[in-house]
Amino acid sequence: MDADKKYRVIVVDDDPMNEDGYRMRLQATGEFVIVAFIRTAEEAPSTIRRLSPDLVIMDLKFGEDLHAGSRAIRAIRQLGLSTRILATSNHPELISEAIEAGAHSAFVRGSSLQELLDKMRVALLPDIPDPLHHGKYRLSEPLTRREHDILLLIVKGFTNPEIASQLHLSLDTVKGHVSNVLAKLQVDTRSEVAGRALQLNLISPRDVQRRKLE
Repeated sequence: MDADKKYRVIVVDDDPMNEDGYRMRLQATGEFVIVAFIRTAEEAPSTIRRLSPDLVIMDLKFGEDLHAGSRAIRAIRQLGLSTRILATSNHPELISEAIEAGAHSAFVRGSSLQELLDKMRVALLPDIPDPLHHGKYRLSEPLTRREHDILLLIVKGFTNPEIASQLHLSLDTVKGHVSNVLAKLQVDTRSEVAGRALQLNLISPRDVQRRKLE
């Protein structure tokens, strides 16, 4: 995730009571701005196509229709946009259907605000192609303790010079460690590191939070 970017969010939810809560809680972070609040799943695809947000928070149950959200997710994915989708519901049993429909992450309501923010950040992570067709990734060899320290700083968005300053290392040493981390995780770019590290359970969603230099 880009540490300097404000992510544009559309919320699709039929409960007007939730709008003020989303606006106050998310925009207070300085990381997200809500550009639209949509009341029906049916109108979501056309509005999302027009506004092309970074992230959609999609409720799954609309009225008595338990599948409206998942249908909308499928329709949004068919638009071919780069927009990411976070499914949310009071009904945990609907989550697997939403993921199958194409949601990038999911959040069960009733959890903390921090968990919601963590799930939003996970949803915004870029996809990593799986050449093994859903096979399990494994580290080529274990990370050293120093490499794990550097991994955590990479996923928080620190640059090599910032990592060098944070860990009191030379820039060349940091570059060497970063190269080792990418090689062991079998990724080509820093933008892929967080997603692969999550797949391998090397980090938790909370580790993806942006952090200022100490």
